[in-house]
Amino acid sequence: AVAVLDGAVLAAQFEPPRLAGDDVTALANRIEIVADADLDTRYPAQFCGWVEVDTRHGGRSRIDVDNPSGSADNPRRADGILSKFAALATRALGPEAVTRLQACFLALADSSVQEILRLAAPSGGQRAE
Repeated sequence: AVAVLDGAVLAAQFEPPRLAGDDVTALANRIEIVADADLDTRYPAQFCGWVEVDTRHGGRSRIDVDNPSGSADNPRRADGILSKFAALATRALGPEAVTRLQACFLALADSSVQEILRLAAPSGGQRAE
């Protein structure tokens, strides 16, 4: 529910005050999770799923997704990983180190392990603000 409301699944979405928010609990109480034998037979070749929504006006809409974000077969997977990494690491490492690490990851075969480790260590053990 919090992912739908916030459009993100980051550390902030798992904070107890956010999870206990009235909007989150109201939506969570309206969500029904159902088993789908077809999806089970397609796993692990596909990490697929679907969402079906009943509207206030009595309509119904369904979206099937064969390769959601995070799936190895999703063509935008690298973009999502880099974006989530930036959201999670910038506070600790600073924007310059994050940008340089992203470049290293995109050219991993040509990147120095020592450079990656140096960039991944917060400067002097302090958080960048």
